[in-house]
Amino acid sequence: MPTDAAAGLADAPESRDAGRRRSTSTGLGVVFGVGLLIRVILMPLGHGQDFTVWDLASRATLNGTNIYAHHPAYPAGPYGYFPLFVDVELPFRWMALHLHLSFTVLGKIPIVVGDVLTAALIAAALRRDRAPQFAVVAGTAFYFLNPLVLYDGAYYGRFDSVALALLLAAITISPARSTGSHLCYALAVAAKTFPVFMVLGVLRAARGRRIRLLLVLAGVLVAVSLPYLRTWRNMVDDIVFYDARKSPQGLSWQTLLLGPVSSHGITLIGRALLALFALAALMLLRVRDLRLYVLAVLIAFLFCSKIVLDQYLVWPIPLLVVTMWTTTRFLAMAGGYLALLTSIGMVANSDIQPWGRSPASIIITLTAASLAMIAVIVVEDRARHRSVRPPASPAGSA
Repeated sequence: MPTDAAAGLADAPESRDAGRRRSTSTGLGVVFGVGLLIRVILMPLGHGQDFTVWDLASRATLNGTNIYAHHPAYPAGPYGYFPLFVDVELPFRWMALHLHLSFTVLGKIPIVVGDVLTAALIAAALRRDRAPQFAVVAGTAFYFLNPLVLYDGAYYGRFDSVALALLLAAITISPARSTGSHLCYALAVAAKTFPVFMVLGVLRAARGRRIRLLLVLAGVLVAVSLPYLRTWRNMVDDIVFYDARKSPQGLSWQTLLLGPVSSHGITLIGRALLALFALAALMLLRVRDLRLYVLAVLIAFLFCSKIVLDQYLVWPIPLLVVTMWTTTRFLAMAGGYLALLTSIGMVANSDIQPWGRSPASIIITLTAASLAMIAVIVVEDRARHRSVRPPASPAGSA
């Protein structure tokens, strides 16, 4: 009888763990089910100007047009990325043309897949970090059910989630020195250019295999650009210099200088801040945790860039979710910053602007919170590494 009781006590923790895992799986199932249902409802309702660019670019590419040398009649600026996403859209554009189906729906399928993969990678990263079971479900929901993420992707039709999924795979799942990690990072840069901002941190993490990382990155970018290499200057102009010629826009604090400062002065300030961003990316290498480094660099970009659109506010969200559960102090700050990004993105975007496209009070709040968040990340990283540092040996010990 005592033996049976002891066996029952030994089995109890395993039973509780199994129950928690089932509960987590059920919670994740609900999050993904509800999130997919909302996306199915949003996808056919409309799209933004950016999605029209993907539509026209993929249609022109199917017709054999070089979209960098000969721009279709875009409603705004050109397609300012490497051609990877247009290539992904080609079969969906073909189906829309030949099967008379809605490209508004078909063209958003890769975007929704990006959302699903990003959410799944968040859940996997939290489980790998042994976050509490409720945190795995809540963290996944903070991204997959986030109204700004839903607006940006399933409704408006931007493909930030595709690059975010690839970036997360590179820095949270695969070992930083593996070929798989290098390939995911290279594809992230090929999808959207913002992952290149944290190349210094990725190179540092690749210890001993940095040349291979650079070769993989260069190889992927050249491979996806092969059809356009004869007109590479046009491609570089669209990807790099088109935005560089713009005046401050959106939620950048530099919009507050329009009027009081001359256009020449604003140009000089913009260049100085670009140099400051490069310096910040270098100085932030003192943040040793790669995920925190990437998060800090993305937030530093929000401060230094002269163009800050609502879609840029989506970029830090997955890493905020993945890193916020480690300490109580970081949970509070990261959770508050996540809520702020979401709230600002939902009241100052392309469709909803109750206080205007560049409201001064919101811009100042975002700028101050971003600087504070960077400081908290630096402090948090130092605290984490102090806590895991082995104790010093007593004096005179052998």
